[in-house]
Amino acid sequence: MVNFKNSLVYLTVAVFAVLALLFLYASFYIWYQSQLNPNYEESHDYLNYIDNMNFFATLPAVLLVVLLVLCLERKSNFRSSLLIVISIIALSIFAFVIYGGKYSVGFATLSSTIYQFFLLVRLLSGSNVPSEKYLRVQKAGSLILHSGFSLLIFAWVPLNSSEYEIPVFWISVLLITTGCILSFFGAEMLKVYKKIFNL
Repeated sequence: MVNFKNSLVYLTVAVFAVLALLFLYASFYIWYQSQLNPNYEESHDYLNYIDNMNFFATLPAVLLVVLLVLCLERKSNFRSSLLIVISIIALSIFAFVIYGGKYSVGFATLSSTIYQFFLLVRLLSGSNVPSEKYLRVQKAGSLILHSGFSLLIFAWVPLNSSEYEIPVFWISVLLITTGCILSFFGAEMLKVYKKIFNL
């Protein structure tokens, strides 16, 4: 029987796959239209296409943010986890109704990133943060990794085709890389550090 933890992993991978396919399709479509019309990206059709793609990406993007928060919170108090998730969903829906899908995803990803950095600050200040990881360095890596994923979605959807998309994308790549190293190799790095400094 598949447990809750594995279900979160499978769902997260599936939603990431959907977003990746949407991104690849959108990139290919824009490239193809640009071959037919060199001024396509300056046309009204291009703006309509971007709005439509942002609309279709809204649901999987917000769902992915919720899954990332659940991954972080699955070992903490159930009521606090539920409250955080419901708040993000409710406020994202409100942003979607008032401002549209692009702003909805932007709110969800930024609120998730801020929350994860809040947990990271708590962890580094000495507070205990619930996690499946045992070492503090691995817990920090997990939080940095999740923050990177949230920023990656922020770059893909709300910042799509803006001047900030590429810088935020590379920041997210740096966070994901750092998070992976600390999360998966943190124990070995700590052993080497202690050996070098005779701790």
